[in-house]
Amino acid sequence: MKAYIEHIVSLDPQAAAQTLELTGETIPYVTVAEPEYNRFISPGEIRRMSRFTKLGLYTSLRCLQEAGASAVDAVTVGTGLGSFGCFEKFDQSIHAAQESGLSPTPFIHSLPNALAGQIALTLKCSGYNMTHVHRGFAFESALLDALMLLQEETDLRHILVGAVDELTGTYVRLLQQTGYAKTTSTDVAPASEGVVPGEGATFLLVSPQPSERSVACIEGVRLLFEPRNTDEIRQAVEELLTDNGLSLDQVDTVLTGRSGDARFDARLASLESDYLAGKPIVHYKTRCGEYQTATAFALWSALRSDDTTPARSQTSQRILIINQYQDANYSFLLVSRDLN
Repeated sequence: MKAYIEHIVSLDPQAAAQTLELTGETIPYVTVAEPEYNRFISPGEIRRMSRFTKLGLYTSLRCLQEAGASAVDAVTVGTGLGSFGCFEKFDQSIHAAQESGLSPTPFIHSLPNALAGQIALTLKCSGYNMTHVHRGFAFESALLDALMLLQEETDLRHILVGAVDELTGTYVRLLQQTGYAKTTSTDVAPASEGVVPGEGATFLLVSPQPSERSVACIEGVRLLFEPRNTDEIRQAVEELLTDNGLSLDQVDTVLTGRSGDARFDARLASLESDYLAGKPIVHYKTRCGEYQTATAFALWSALRSDDTTPARSQTSQRILIINQYQDANYSFLLVSRDLN
């Protein structure tokens, strides 16, 4: 079950982490710079849309423009939270208006499928349209959905696959209250407890056959939920490679989603020091922060040709991406620059 990436676009995180002051503590987090929405979205629409929808619509339309495509046959989107900002507004209006005279607009915009629907309306795409809200498996589920769709429907040429999650002050506060966010007043070292929260928007255009524009081949995707030990993670990697007639020796670079939280990174750390020992390894969440669809950022990061890090070097022909979310959702993506 392979597919070819025609183009991929992601909003690059800002160079330095931002900070938020909460109850005497400083919480670091990573956000994306606001793009020039008016390149693809009219001013009237910009005013009406939620930030979540604007981020996703801008990224998807930019992906299509740079890929030289004007239409798609289907749209699949993954998100862990949907528009959390609009959910905040709706929740606050309930209390402010004492549950009377509420505007339904923030609630409608907060629905996770609002983005995929807006993309379809903008592109006039009446084909398959699906949103996957599966926490740490959200993007991977959207990608698997697209791969299966290409296999089942032989007349499909292009599917737009995306992942968007936004960060808000309230969400950072909730992470801090549950002890899931790092604070500069304690310890922000990678091996300490807590994560640096992040956000992102990534879209890619996939097709069943390679073309002159293709940048990579998705050779396989595998998901693993709540592994009991590191051996199960290793077995999942080996099965993915075996399904493609490969061994670990044929993988050039590995991107791993260590979140920086020692409570959740132990198994990946063990895998790196044992099974993956000797392989070039890149920890991509040091750049984008931790969020539920960070695997999409890893895929974009791995395929960039204008970066000098080992993971994105043109000499890395086959790349393995291993992500974990809260030590429960483990996903494995095998990507190759070799289109043959």
